[in-house]
Amino acid sequence: SSDLHNSPTDVAMVLSALLGSAFSYGTGAYSYNMGRYQFDAGQIQTSTYQQQAMYLAQWGLQREDVRDIFEISTDTMSNYMVVSTLILGFAINYVFNGYPSFPKEPLWLSSMWTIEMFASMAYGVLSVWLAMHGSNAASTLKTKLLTRAVRPHVPTAQEVHQAAGTLAQYESSGPLAFLQVPKFSKVKLGSE
Repeated sequence: SSDLHNSPTDVAMVLSALLGSAFSYGTGAYSYNMGRYQFDAGQIQTSTYQQQAMYLAQWGLQREDVRDIFEISTDTMSNYMVVSTLILGFAINYVFNGYPSFPKEPLWLSSMWTIEMFASMAYGVLSVWLAMHGSNAASTLKTKLLTRAVRPHVPTAQEVHQAAGTLAQYESSGPLAFLQVPKFSKVKLGSE
C-alpha cells in the first residue's frame, strides 16, 4: 500500500488548511493595509496642518512688519509733538514772564519782538496740531491695512475636513487595496 492516498478527509484537511491560510492572510493584509492607510492619512493631515500653521505664522510676521513700519511714523510724530509742546510752552512762558522786563524803547524792537513771539506761538500750535493729525492718520491707516489688506486666510471647515482622511475612503478603494502585499524597499538616510 502506498503512503500517498487521497482520502476525502485528507483533501478536506488540505482545503481547510488552504482556506484558513487564505483567510489569515486576508485579515492580516487587510489590517496591515488599513494601518498603513491610517498612517499615510495621518502624515498627510499633519503635513497639511503644519503648512497651514506656517502660512498663518508668515502672515503674522507680515502683520508685525506693518505694525513696526507704522510705529516709526507714530513715534516720530509723538516726538515732534513733545518738542513742539516744549517750544510752545517756552514761548508762552517768555511772553508772560519776559515781556514785563523787555525794554519798550525803541518801539520797532518791541513790535518786532511781539510779532516774533506770536508767530512762534502760532507755529508751535500748528506743529502740535500737525503732529497729532499725522499720528492719528498713521494709526488709522495702520488699522485699515491690518483689517483689510494684510488679513490672513483662515482655513474653512471644508479645507480642514479635506485634510483628514477617512476609513470610508480606504474602504472605497477596492479589494485590491485591502490585499496589497507590503512594499519593502531600502531606506536611504541622508545623502547615501
